[in-house]
Amino acid sequence: MLECLLDEETTCVTISGSAGTRKTLFALAAGLNRVENSVYHHFLACRPTISMGENLGFLPGSERDKIDPYMRPFYDNLRYLITTDEEKKNGYDQESVNSRIHFLVNKMITMQAVAFMRGRSISNNWIFIDEAQNLTPSQIRSIITRVGEGSKIIIAGDRSSNR
Repeated sequence: MLECLLDEETTCVTISGSAGTRKTLFALAAGLNRVENSVYHHFLACRPTISMGENLGFLPGSERDKIDPYMRPFYDNLRYLITTDEEKKNGYDQESVNSRIHFLVNKMITMQAVAFMRGRSISNNWIFIDEAQNLTPSQIRSIITRVGEGSKIIIAGDRSSNR
């Protein structure tokens, strides 16, 4: 998996595995590395907006305010990635970690619901689609057509799927 993620010649990677096998963590870490090393200009992280049974209803605020609850797995993994071993061992300053996450999300990463992919042509980006088991084959095909020149797309999902 890591070899495919880091290979610049491979432009489409699919990752399938059971829940909790660190698919999201590896895709985020590799993508941040590739953006930081200027292989890609930006990191686009997307997830379908599917809840676990309870509907959140209308959420006030901006687009980001509305999708942030669905993006928490990205934030959890970013927190893990940017927290040093020393901080993990001795505890960490929540404000410092949140500040580093805020920097990454504002400078390197755009988080977006899959629903907002339609009509885009995304060039020179690391594009990560998480929770792909919640998408239909037609939606996956539509997403792949959004990949523009110089971009790489990573599609990750759990094996246990109803689709």
